[in-house]
Amino acid sequence: MKQYLFALAALLLLLGCAGQSPPSLLKAAIGNSAPEVSMSVPSDFGFAYSFGPFEANKYDSRNGAFSRDTSCVSSGAEKQKEFALPLAPSEKEAIYRAMVENGLFSVKEDLRSCPPTENCPTVSTPSGATLAFMANGRARTISWESSYPTDDADYQRFARVAGKIDEILGKKRQAADANNICFYQ
Repeated sequence: MKQYLFALAALLLLLGCAGQSPPSLLKAAIGNSAPEVSMSVPSDFGFAYSFGPFEANKYDSRNGAFSRDTSCVSSGAEKQKEFALPLAPSEKEAIYRAMVENGLFSVKEDLRSCPPTENCPTVSTPSGATLAFMANGRARTISWESSYPTDDADYQRFARVAGKIDEILGKKRQAADANNICFYQ
């Protein structure tokens, strides 16, 4: 009898959630403290992302400008450290969806300082990433350094979004550098 009651309760719960939109399900899953975030890319969405050693690689989605820590030469042309890498609407949407799905609007902003309870490694060359973004009139900046504990839940959520951005920008950079010789200065 208990099995039937449990099955009935589970079925009612599923039916109650079936009509909810993904953001409502997300909010229900992580609690009411999370802000309501639309899955549609807002018109004011944009981001700036810097990453790598000394965060010398920088991308700005508003103007599609990318500057990197290497110089590239193509067939004897001038060294090029900055170039245009505009995002397609589908790429912008994929990045925004990764932000919403990973709850980036509620991740703590400082992922740099080693918590006192952790034994964090010392890094000789500072490496990290900063993601500043705007959506629906709300701006956030999240900064991470490589010495921060990787088992932290907020770090893991940030890392999934940074991984999506790296994946998209990496493919675009690879295509742009197909005929270039790139080197560190």
